[in-house]
Formats: sequence, C-alpha cells, structure tokens
Amino acid sequence: MDTADPPGSAVIPGLDAHMRKTVFDGLETSHTINSKDVVEIQGPSVGKSHLLMHFIMTCVMPVFHLGTRLHGWDKSAILIDLDHTFDVHRFRHLLLNRIKAHIPTTDENLDLFVDLLLRKLHIFRPESPVQFAVTAGNIPNYHSTNMARDEIGLVAIDSISSFHWQDRFLAEQPRGGRPSGIEEALNSLERIRQSHGSVIAYTNWGLPSARDIAQKTPFYPQHVPQLHSPFGEEAQVSRPILPVTHHMTLRTVAMPKIPPDTPVARLMGDRRVYDQVVEVLVRTVGFNDQVGSFMFKVTSDEVYFSGRG
Repeated sequence: MDTADPPGSAVIPGLDAHMRKTVFDGLETSHTINSKDVVEIQGPSVGKSHLLMHFIMTCVMPVFHLGTRLHGWDKSAILIDLDHTFDVHRFRHLLLNRIKAHIPTTDENLDLFVDLLLRKLHIFRPESPVQFAVTAGNIPNYHSTNMARDEIGLVAIDSISSFHWQDRFLAEQPRGGRPSGIEEALNSLERIRQSHGSVIAYTNWGLPSARDIAQKTPFYPQHVPQLHSPFGEEAQVSRPILPVTHHMTLRTVAMPKIPPDTPVARLMGDRRVYDQVVEVLVRTVGFNDQVGSFMFKVTSDEVYFSGRG
C-alpha cells in the first residue's frame, strides 16, 4: 500500500512559507508536507516534544468539522514514546483548546469529538533498543490487525536518542555483524515510509561539540551515527537508512523566571513552567543555502506559533 497523496500543511505559518519557497518553488499550495517526508527535530530539552505534539494533533484532526476548516490531515498517528514522558492528558487538553480556537463552543459534544480523535493515536513505549527495533518492525502487522481501515499519516518517535548510550554499549559487544537496535528500527521505519507513504518525524538531542560552542554555530552535530546528516561538513555521501527531508533546530529564546528555591511539587502546577519561547531554524535537503525560521510559545493551554491567523 503506497499513499502518494500529500497529507496537508504543517499548520505553522513560518514553516509552511519555507516549504512553499523551497520545495514548491513559490507555488501557493495548501499541501506543504509531502507523503514520505522525514522530519528531524533537534535541540535542547525545551520545546521538541511540544512541537512533535503539534504534528500529531494536525495528523489526527479532520480537514473540516461542523463546517469549519481545521486544516488537519484526517489520518491516524503512531507514537513510539521512547522517553516514556508523553502525557495523554496534556495532549488532550492542547487538542481540545486548539479545536476550540476554531470552533468556540461549550457544547459537551466537542469533548466527545476530541475523545474520538484520541482513538486515532496509537502509543507504544519500548524499554530497550531491542524492543524499539521489534516495535518498529511490528507496525505493519499492528496496522493490518488493529487499524486496517485507518491510514497511518505519521509515525512519531520521541526521542530517538533515548537508547543512544545503551545502543553504543551493545554495538561494542561481539555480535557477529548483527545490526544495532536503532539500525534495525530505522530499517523498519524506512520500509513503512515506502510501503505506507507515512511521514516520519522524530526528536533528537542537541549535543554541541567544543568546536561548535567556540564557533557559536546555531546547529548541532549528529551524534547518532546511524542517522542521516545531510548538512555541513558531516554530510553523508553514502545512501542513509532513513533519509531526512527537513531538519529543524530548536533554541530557547525566553524562559520563565522562577526562583531557584521553588519546591518541585509547586512547579508541577505552576503555569510559568510552560511559558517558554522557542526559535526554530529549518533546513530542507536540496535547498541547503536557504534557512527558514519560525517561533513558537508553549503555554499551559496551547502551543502558539507566531503569525498564526
């Protein structure tokens, strides 16, 4: 099964503008994300998971609801939560508020509608590199037996670096030439991308080298050797397992000012924890000299992108 139709837009003004300028050569198209795109979201600890949440919400939301355009992809999404930090309750809260921004109502049917959308999100939580590989390899079988009528629009991984040190340790052990867990997982994800036409999006750590810090470059080197590095001096010549289409680098612009002696228990309910402003630099393979950018703010109630209409 090969889904060639583009799923839709990113619903991020600055990112969509970058896509139209580069990939679509200035064409005013409503579809800026292509089937089989691979998106890497790299940076420090702030913002990556919320940006990934935005893509998941966009994937499961319909194109229209109650006569109002929601700009969703109307597809199902699979999340491989390697960090075990995905908060379903927060995701539901953000999804509900995002829909309310388009359809202001207090109708309880909207809550029921959001719960129906949640059924389109399928979450897996592997606990080791081997389980990650097995989980990724089993997605086609899971799709055919549990969600055969649904189209997998997005496979999201948060974070693909979670088992990095475990995988490096296992790679140094005698294995008779067997591929590592992440290599097997990437091979499976590539097969899914080709057979199902799904968009693959994953978060990745941003680990600057001493040279990067000295040169004050805004970008991070690729520390996972199995992942694609299409930019800069470390650009790969050989064909990668999972070829990156778009790369997003996050950097924090503003953080909430919280006294250092604030108890952790109090922070759990503090709205200021979410008041973070993040800048994103976007690079697209084939257009390496054109760097796009957009900003977003994470609040307790929404992920707000600058320029959103």
